[in-house]
Amino acid sequence: MKRNITFLALVLLAIFSKAQTTIALDTISVNTVWADTVLLNNNVFINNSIHLKIKPGSVVMATGLYGIQCQGQILANGTEQDSILFTISDTTYFSYADTAIGGWGGISFDETPSTNDSSIFNYCVFEFGKANNTSAELGSGGLLYVFEFSKLRVSNSSLKNSSANYYGGAICLGKSSALIKNNTFYNNSAIYEGGALAVIGKSTSLIINNIFIANQVSKAEIWGTDTIYQGTGSAIYIVSSGSDILLNRVKVISNQFYNNRGNTFYESSIHTLFMNNIMSNNYQEAIYSGGGPFTHSVYTNNTIVNNKNIGTTIEMMDNALFCNNLIISNLNGEEDTWAIINVETGWSNIAANYNNIKFNYIQNGGFDTLGEGNIIGLTPQFINPTTHNEYINDWQDYDWHLQETSPCINMGILDTVGLNLYEFDMDNNPRIFGNRIDIGAYENQTVVSIKEKLTQETNISIYPNPAHNNLQLVINNEQLSENIKILDITGKETNIVCNYKQNQELISIDISTLKAGIYFVKIGETVSKFIKE
Repeated sequence: MKRNITFLALVLLAIFSKAQTTIALDTISVNTVWADTVLLNNNVFINNSIHLKIKPGSVVMATGLYGIQCQGQILANGTEQDSILFTISDTTYFSYADTAIGGWGGISFDETPSTNDSSIFNYCVFEFGKANNTSAELGSGGLLYVFEFSKLRVSNSSLKNSSANYYGGAICLGKSSALIKNNTFYNNSAIYEGGALAVIGKSTSLIINNIFIANQVSKAEIWGTDTIYQGTGSAIYIVSSGSDILLNRVKVISNQFYNNRGNTFYESSIHTLFMNNIMSNNYQEAIYSGGGPFTHSVYTNNTIVNNKNIGTTIEMMDNALFCNNLIISNLNGEEDTWAIINVETGWSNIAANYNNIKFNYIQNGGFDTLGEGNIIGLTPQFINPTTHNEYINDWQDYDWHLQETSPCINMGILDTVGLNLYEFDMDNNPRIFGNRIDIGAYENQTVVSIKEKLTQETNISIYPNPAHNNLQLVINNEQLSENIKILDITGKETNIVCNYKQNQELISIDISTLKAGIYFVKIGETVSKFIKE
């Protein structure tokens, strides 16, 4: 036994003896490798055309408000087992906004020459960055500040517990395009905009498969019993102006947003694609699209549930297209009302605005659902939804996939041409399955749909839809001679009898014996869906 203990002690001694602590030079002018523990006792400047490589398992630790300014390249490729940590030695006073103490200066790429290869941060942990300077430039991007540099990839990393006075508590991208993929943004904050991530000016960034948890923007006052967060974009803030606006094509795809405080997603831009995202249990507006007459952004296939708002859940401006979204249980303040969508009409007429809100599942009806194809008032039938609007610690336990009998399956917009949809859903499965897109972030992969044709081809109207006991068919085709069949979701013919006489214009069908779910009316080769409540 003593021999085993002695042997273990020798092994540990050998391991620790190999670990080294290096003090970083203030200027890196030759290609350099960092390993083990590297201390930043001053700001570090990386010259143009020079690359810094950081080995897996390394710790880069600032001893004060010091950071790294890169005019060359950084390769920080950790692994899932050995991530690279960027942190500070003493976090005392980090939460005090009036002092720089307690945080480090982060990493900046300020007009880094594009002749350098891409800088890569993979499997890294960033924490306690603090950009509290009074200037917008130095007070933005608590962990990563990027300006006019588009060769950056951040993936499989954790960015947490960081803050900025202005834009981007964790990351600020100014006139820059980056790949931001498979990261977790946790507990970051900004006083103004972009609690976690800010994209400002022309950008084609791809923000995909990230998780945004408990980020926030500045809180300023109490309204009733609620705190109002006056900043915008507690998770993501995207804005363009002037000549930049025509060059903005940011894609925000398959991200998850939970427990963020303040307007969760804000964009005043053009052609932003916001798709396949889940927004649950956030506080204050979930989405604000404020691009005025210039915006042609597309919001599609998002699941927006259980958010608690001071105003409406979603604020849309003019020409943005809002389709295939699933919106339920979003609480308006402390009242027992469910806020849905408000459309700003300062730039164009209200009818045109509402025509862009279509083929969504919306819990309540009213003025919010004037557009084509919206489903109102049913249960979307999630696998395992939350049941309240408050902060949730166990967000990962909830399942927003649709049950096979959900009325949202194969009920999305009929024509997806020109929408520039991402080809996969939240699960990385084909986005369109069963010949028609679903409503919500997940595309059901088990229900085999019957190919539908537009009812106009045979001049048939179905109402009400959803129906309870009786289904009405209005026939405008005197030559119709096909048999009418009622099929279940698998395509199997039910025992419902449809008596039809030629030239009959109105047919009433008793469907009271059917179970609740999705069914089809089949007339010849034409198939149209209806829902039995």
